[in-house]
Amino acid sequence: MEIFGLIDQLEDLIKTSRRLPLSGKTMVDEEQFRKILERIRLSLPEDVEEAGRILKERDEVIERAQREVKRLIAAAEEEFNAKIKESSVTKAAEARSNTIISQAQREAEALQAKAEEQASERIQDAHQYSLGELQRLEGEISGILASVRKGLAFMEKEGSKKTALSQKKR
Repeated sequence: MEIFGLIDQLEDLIKTSRRLPLSGKTMVDEEQFRKILERIRLSLPEDVEEAGRILKERDEVIERAQREVKRLIAAAEEEFNAKIKESSVTKAAEARSNTIISQAQREAEALQAKAEEQASERIQDAHQYSLGELQRLEGEISGILASVRKGLAFMEKEGSKKTALSQKKR
């Protein structure tokens, strides 16, 4: 900004000008003073305009920065909410998965217990059937054995009679 340089020139003009004794006043070259003053007047609108431009640019930079901050905050909030939602969806899925697994385990245990019970009943039924069949066979075999023994006894008796007869005949 040129205005500060011109003000410095005015100060130099006053410092280098002649002092009037006993009055505390200084004699300044009027023509030189007016030239500097005119240059100040001319540069003032430029400096004010430049200051206005700088202020406008500053305001634009601040506005852009505020928009960027708002955008970043909105993006961060959106990401945060997405992660929370994802987290709650994941937790819900895990809870549902655990429920399904627990239910499947209970059903598997119930099916296994039922299968073991049915297998035990079938083994017991097979045992009873086998025992019954063996007892029936034992009865039949006992009857057959009794018949065989009778037959043997009869044959031995008959065989002794014939041997005795044949010995008598001799």
